[in-house]
Amino acid sequence: MAERKIKLFLAIESFLYVVFLSLDLIGQYQASIGWKYAGILLCCFFSLSCQNKGKLVPAALTLTALADLFLLVLDQYYIFGLLLFFFVQMIYAVRLHQLNSPWFAVARILSPVFVFIILYMAGFITPINLLAALYFTQLILNTISAWAGRKNTLFAIGLTLFACCDICVGAYNVPSLVPTALYEACYIGMWLFYLPSQVLITLSSIKPYI
Repeated sequence: MAERKIKLFLAIESFLYVVFLSLDLIGQYQASIGWKYAGILLCCFFSLSCQNKGKLVPAALTLTALADLFLLVLDQYYIFGLLLFFFVQMIYAVRLHQLNSPWFAVARILSPVFVFIILYMAGFITPINLLAALYFTQLILNTISAWAGRKNTLFAIGLTLFACCDICVGAYNVPSLVPTALYEACYIGMWLFYLPSQVLITLSSIKPYI
């Protein structure tokens, strides 16, 4: 039964993925929003309905769905959305036991400072940029930790794709730094990486993938 449930989950997610990518490729960006959010909600509900190793991933996916409500569906209240994504990374840090690591504790303090200096020198200091930088550094640290531990390959790949998505988001929101030929590709790339990342993270906490 569990195997059939997972196959159905993957089949529906694959269908949603093909639909919204097709819409994005023909420039129907607004029409793809509902399909994208349906994929995120499905990850959340599927995780909540399955036997998980703890409640961390279902909680993180719930916050992810709330963050995407602000950032994708409503397209406003970006501060709230970014804060929620920051808390998502804190949950994943707990899952990776990073909070018990002195090295990662130091890195979590110093990396935002380093990014702040870069943003200041580039003239990009705004509350949203600072919060985005804080969140992104936590994601990168989690990704490094996931690969270093190698206890859950699906989770590590999921976080890597998550980071690739956010690189595309950053590039899309700073068009002056992106070649014109790649600008539209960055928009496509956001969700090209994002939904697979959430699907893999969802699977990484349930049987038989734990």
